[in-house]
Amino acid sequence: MGLTKAEQETVINFSRGDQAVSVYTSDTRLINRYDSYVENEEYPGWKKVEEHRNQAGEVVSCEYRIPRKLLRLLKKERPVREYTEEQKEALRARLAEIRKRKQESMDIEEDDDDDTEEMIEEEIES
Repeated sequence: MGLTKAEQETVINFSRGDQAVSVYTSDTRLINRYDSYVENEEYPGWKKVEEHRNQAGEVVSCEYRIPRKLLRLLKKERPVREYTEEQKEALRARLAEIRKRKQESMDIEEDDDDDTEEMIEEEIES
């Protein structure tokens, strides 16, 4: 069994002269998020240094190293945006359109793959 929510913690450590930040976390949400950064080329600099498991083999904590320039502490809390119902509906419509275009582009790529497979099969048969 993993840690309870009260037991899960995150520790960020860096020194003034160091250009890297050490991030230790046992927060499962952050572990999942940071692992996705490590695995994605769009987030260069994220490295998993260590992974700790319990006796059952479950990951209970991880340590990461990131460039210091990625660390950002806010001076104040960001304001929560309040949307009118009209704005919410416009955002929903926009999101639906984006999803539709994405699905259409995926369908086109699948059709292209089908054509390629047919061409290869014809080449093999001839």
